[in-house]
Order: sequence, then structure tokens, then C-alpha cells
Amino acid sequence: MGFAPPAPLADAPASWIRAYRSALGLVSSGRESLPGTVDGREPGLSEGFHAAASRVEDERMFLETLSSGDPARARRALDRLLERLRDRGEPVPSDRYRLIGLLAGAYRDFERRGFLGSEEAARLMDLEDLRDAPGAEGLAEAVRARLPTLAAAAEKAPRWSAPVTRAAAYIRDNYARPISLESAAAELPLSPGRLSRLFVEETGRGFSDFLTEVRIERAKELLSEPGASVKLVSAACGYPDPNYFARLFKKVTGFTPTAFSTEPQKETEGES
Repeated sequence: MGFAPPAPLADAPASWIRAYRSALGLVSSGRESLPGTVDGREPGLSEGFHAAASRVEDERMFLETLSSGDPARARRALDRLLERLRDRGEPVPSDRYRLIGLLAGAYRDFERRGFLGSEEAARLMDLEDLRDAPGAEGLAEAVRARLPTLAAAAEKAPRWSAPVTRAAAYIRDNYARPISLESAAAELPLSPGRLSRLFVEETGRGFSDFLTEVRIERAKELLSEPGASVKLVSAACGYPDPNYFARLFKKVTGFTPTAFSTEPQKETEGES
């Protein structure tokens, strides 16, 4: 995330480039000339790109190691990010919002995987303390104060290798689309055969079984909402054929989608 000073509408493309460069740490203030001009060619551009790449890599490492159940490595990646923040001096808005986005992404991932309850995740994603923290030290302190909760949630996560962790994240991010072992392997990149073997070895389930599990768990969440439509839930979970979805859902859960969607209401009526 980057920010540029207000500009006339005609300068929007150049202003967008400035904001992008700000997000990468290539603009030290909001008053430089726009990229492509003589004044806009900052010395040490390659160093800036190198620093930006390192930051992105540490952000990726933080999320991946948390997701795979290794909070110690996640802490080290976060320490590098916070050290770099202190070196830059007073944090700019993009510094704050990158960290806010980073933590929100971690909370959301743990909520999706059942390591955080929905209410707790919603409470934790109130990140106003990071937005309002004074200076680099205050921001770093606010971020570190959230690590114990993240570490506790990470301890519940299975310890998978980076390829399996990334493939599982790919499934959770794209379950609504027609994805396959081949498309996931191409994202890594890794051969489909190698990814399939790793999945079975580390998760105890095949790729398609894991995909089905993610989709059915999401379907259960959607069917629990009032007025849920089986046809719409089926499509939202990656099953364009609602009849196939209904058969698969019953095979996995023991309930038809319609019966599952009304079951909580029956329980409530029985209690009242």
C-alpha cells in the first residue's frame, strides 16, 4: 500500500506510479518528482528495490511459517521487518498499513482453518492500536504485543513443508474456482506427482480429499446462514452441479444440504 499527494485527474497514472514506488520504499517523501523525470531518478534505485524485495520476502516468510506451525521462525521474520522499520525512522502510512494487513491476513487464515473462533478473530482484527501507535518504537511494541495470541494459534497448526503449506493456502483462496492438483502445482512451481506425494505424506490426505474438506467446511458455514440457497452455496463452493454437491455433502456429513441447513433451527426450537 502506498500513498501519493493529491494530483489533478489528468496526472492520475503518474500519481499511481508514485504511490506504488512509495509502497516499495523507493520514495522517501511525498515531494519528489514523478518517475520518468530527471529529478525522479533517485540514486541507489537498485538498493531500494533490493530492500523492498527483502521486506516482501520477510512478510511471506512470516505468514508461511505461522501457517505451518512454526511461530519461532515467524517471530524472526517479524523482527527483521520491525528492525527495518526502526532504521527508516518515523513510520509513514504505508508502513503502518502493511503491518496491519500482515496481521489481519494471519488472523483471517487462522479463522478459516478453525484455530481462532469468529468472535475472537473479529476482536483481534480491530487493529486501531497499530494505526494510532506513536512512532516506530510504539508501532513495533504494538505489533509485538499481538505475537503471543498468534503464537498460541500457530501451535495448533500442522507442521507442513513450504510447498504443502502454499498448496493448502492456494486451495483455501481458490476453492470457489475449478482448481486441480495440476493448477496448484503450477503455482509453486512443482510437478503434480511430487506435490501429490508430499500432500499424502504430510497431511495424510490426497489433494482432492483436502480440497473437498475445505469446500464442505465452507458449505457448512454458508448453509448455517438464514435463508441459505443450496444452489447458490453449491456454486460458491466450487460445485456448479448442485445435484453432485448434494450427493457429496451427504456422503461427507451424513446430511443432505437442506437437512443440514434446517438442523440448527430444529435444535433451537427443541430448546425453547
